Amino acid sequence: MENISKALPEDIPQLVRLVNSAYKGKDSVPGWTSESHLMDGPRTDEESLLSSMSEKDAIFLKYSLDTQHIAGCVYLKVSGNRMYLGMLSVLPSYQDRGIGKKLISAGESLAKSLQCTLMEMTVISRRTDLLKWYTRQAYLPTGEVRPFPVESAITIPREPLEMLVLQKVLS
Repeated sequence: MENISKALPEDIPQLVRLVNSAYKGKDSVPGWTSESHLMDGPRTDEESLLSSMSEKDAIFLKYSLDTQHIAGCVYLKVSGNRMYLGMLSVLPSYQDRGIGKKLISAGESLAKSLQCTLMEMTVISRRTDLLKWYTRQAYLPTGEVRPFPVESAITIPREPLEMLVLQKVLS
């Protein structure tokens, strides 16, 4: 897909700024992707992103505006016949331009090429607008609820949070 390619370790500083601006930064507050009201601290840091990028069967895709600027990214990881989709992020100033949908589509195409039959993600249950958006993309709740991962000292929830599991069957 045009503008979408594999993110590399040298992209990490820009990806950290992108993810944090989409979910936690001052620019995210007017946007519907903001988690600022639910937790404190940054969404990610360079060490965490490098660790995720280095995981076996994981890949970050980036959406580049040009050779110097990244406007979106998504984390993908294969596990058996499933591909996990996470950390879908688009710069707040570029939201509502279809970049998120393009990244999801690229992830789904990659999953199919790797013989995956399901896409899976988790979303904080309190993120109702985000849950509605993913439902419109054919990601449906499975009924499974997972605890919010608190093993990271990076992001600190302001209240107990839970994660809803959503899936999409790939045809």
